[in-house]
Amino acid sequence: MKLAITSESNNISAKLDPRFARSKYWYIYDPEKKDGYFFDNSENAELGHGAGIKAATKLLESQIDTLITGDIGPKAKNAVKDKIAIYKGENISVKENLDLFFENKLNKLND
Repeated sequence: MKLAITSESNNISAKLDPRFARSKYWYIYDPEKKDGYFFDNSENAELGHGAGIKAATKLLESQIDTLITGDIGPKAKNAVKDKIAIYKGENISVKENLDLFFENKLNKLND
């Protein structure tokens, strides 16, 4: 399992970014290794159009199987359906959202 959480900055204490494709950063976490890193998504965040599909493609290429975000557009959601579980994150830190996920306290968006 590998998961991605949208983030407002490259710090685990930063708040979850409510946007998926235009989030400036994604925190990529591997629970098996108990290790994570930040992916700079600023190039995608500044696209005029097509950001959702490009971001979805990047997640699939990175073998992400779980996404925690505030919202995801219909095109991006359709591109990852049946491949990536999407959870509705809270307006709190990346770390707190990660904890809630492992406590099974986040709602799934693509059921």
